[in-house]
Amino acid sequence: MIPTPMPLIEPASLFDVQVKRIHEYKRQIMNALFIIMVYHDLLENPESHIKRTSIIGGKAAPGYETAKDIIRLICCIGRRVNRDPAIGGQLKVVYLENYSVTKAEYVIPAADLSEQISTAGTEASGTGNMKLSINGALTIGTRDGANIEMEQEINPEWWPFAFGCSSEHIAEMKGSGSYRPREIYESNPKIKKAVDALRDRTFADSDEEHQVFSDLYHKLIEMHYGGPPDRYFTLKDLQAYYETQLKAEQLYSRKRVWAEYAIHNIAGMGKFSSDYSISNYVNLIWNIQPCPLDQELLDRVRYDYTVQGR
Repeated sequence: MIPTPMPLIEPASLFDVQVKRIHEYKRQIMNALFIIMVYHDLLENPESHIKRTSIIGGKAAPGYETAKDIIRLICCIGRRVNRDPAIGGQLKVVYLENYSVTKAEYVIPAADLSEQISTAGTEASGTGNMKLSINGALTIGTRDGANIEMEQEINPEWWPFAFGCSSEHIAEMKGSGSYRPREIYESNPKIKKAVDALRDRTFADSDEEHQVFSDLYHKLIEMHYGGPPDRYFTLKDLQAYYETQLKAEQLYSRKRVWAEYAIHNIAGMGKFSSDYSISNYVNLIWNIQPCPLDQELLDRVRYDYTVQGR
């Protein structure tokens, strides 16, 4: 009798998740540019990155055309990347349509890497970052919003993927008008190649798509409705983001070490749990006392569960 061959087990894919409202300051476009950079790397060398799946989800405000253009770009990147045999399935891009709490219940516990990459100084707090971290994802992010407090609670030793300009640096560049995204574009070949892909029809299958992606290109490099280009400093942080993503890939390749970081991240998130929040409301706002336990009722419930084998 000839034994049935064991099925081939594909290496685990890094699940990289960015799920939130689509907005320029949350910089989904930086994630998109990074995906393009990875795609270019894989075309040159299929062994240059570990296997990864980039999952992006969120909704745009009805009148927010730029946010809608970013969604279209991500979908078109996925259309090209997911079907390209030249990269051997090393990279997959998924856009979650109609992202909702129900879908969050699936994708958040599945995440390995949590994308919290807003421009420093723009995020009021953020709550998705807390949900992802408390479910075991490591955070790649700027020091913005709740990321700052989360790093303090988890400790910098176990928070390895911080990157990007500080809010003070961003404020200084805004105040002085010293930021020149075109200089970054022209001096960094990898970034230039990724940005050029927005207008060289790599991802556009129609004239309409080409126009949409060209508009995104111009907003990064040239004037933006009479204001400065790249107003959320995407290109300024892009190289640091790319290098930090490589650090994440290296750590993910060491499964036990990654698990150790994930456990420390979960363990440090108690301050952000709902129990902690409700306790603060009880003590600081509502000024109420907990109801005493009814021991007879508690004993009855315990008995019922024991009888049912639970």
